[in-house]
Amino acid sequence: MLGTGLRVSELCGLRLQNIEISERKGSLRVIGKGNINRKLPLNKDVRKAIKEYLAVRPESDTDFLLIGQRGALKRNAINLILKKYGQRVMVEVTPHRVRHTLGYRLVKSKNTAITTIQQILGHDSIMTTNLYTVTTEQDKVDALEALEW
Repeated sequence: MLGTGLRVSELCGLRLQNIEISERKGSLRVIGKGNINRKLPLNKDVRKAIKEYLAVRPESDTDFLLIGQRGALKRNAINLILKKYGQRVMVEVTPHRVRHTLGYRLVKSKNTAITTIQQILGHDSIMTTNLYTVTTEQDKVDALEALEW
């Protein structure tokens, strides 16, 4: 989720046929909000994580990517998994917080166009994407500390 910005519903809906991975590149075909399709490129870390998961993924009749003992994982299962791992490192982790973290990091990278972030996150409106540009207290401290006279 962190490397793609997928909504939890998009993650749960991912099917093996929606994934294309080669040695040097990869992509996901995602069915987003309002049945809007988008294609997301996968960086090397996400490609590696998917390959490692597929190597240990149990055999199943379903072609959903993420499966548990009783079939495809649902959003509640994803929430519980994130909560469990978040508790281990004493951080509150939710699917939306993970998505927001990616959006915020992309905005702060300074060389990613807001329209590119909009397309990665699957937002209809640039105004939704603009919410990730909110300035934090640390952003203000960093900006002022960076000044040289």
